[in-house]
Amino acid sequence: MRVVWSLIILFIGMVIGGFLVYQQQPGDIPVIVTEQIVLTIPKNDKEAEKQLLYMAASKGMLEEIHRQNVLRKR
Repeated sequence: MRVVWSLIILFIGMVIGGFLVYQQQPGDIPVIVTEQIVLTIPKNDKEAEKQLLYMAASKGMLEEIHRQNVLRKR
């Protein structure tokens, strides 16, 4: 009988936990960034310019993410 009650309580806890997570605002959920930027040695000026533009855009995105406090510090 204890096993049945334990399973019922576990199920109710999972339902309540799922409901609470669902009720959170999208801004409240931390976003985990898993992408990496891989740069290679540019072969010509055009490729170097493209990499610099990509790095500047990535830096701008990270600054905006930190400005909006989307990521939480560990």
